[in-house]
Amino acid sequence: MNQPSTSTIPVGVLISVQQRLGRLSPEAADILTAAAVLGNQFDLGLLGRLAGVGEPAAIDALNQASGVQLVEPGSGGEPEFRFRHPLIRDAIVSDLRPPDRAARSGRAAPIDARNARARFPSRATLARTISPAVFLCHEQHA
Repeated sequence: MNQPSTSTIPVGVLISVQQRLGRLSPEAADILTAAAVLGNQFDLGLLGRLAGVGEPAAIDALNQASGVQLVEPGSGGEPEFRFRHPLIRDAIVSDLRPPDRAARSGRAAPIDARNARARFPSRATLARTISPAVFLCHEQHA
């Protein structure tokens, strides 16, 4: 998986996202970073497991992030959320140092794969829905 570099993200977007992240509590900012590792759209339960927090803390973080226009609820009926624009997620991920990004992606891959298998038992459907974190983890270990 190609990770976004700061050179492909407009400077104004980077500054705006950093300022908005600065308005969040440290815990909420960390939870939102975990969400960015999961992809542009992410499941509330999956996010809580990856971030190592309960659902109330994940909801609080998403409420804070929604208040500064970083995320919004997904359009489906499930408890999914998404970044308001893919560049927001890219800006958050690009700020991670490679070892931190790799560690977070490595933790996300098995959680995301288990979640996807439970929701999408068909391999074809699973392949279409697994987050980029799984592919990053696979590339690093291949």
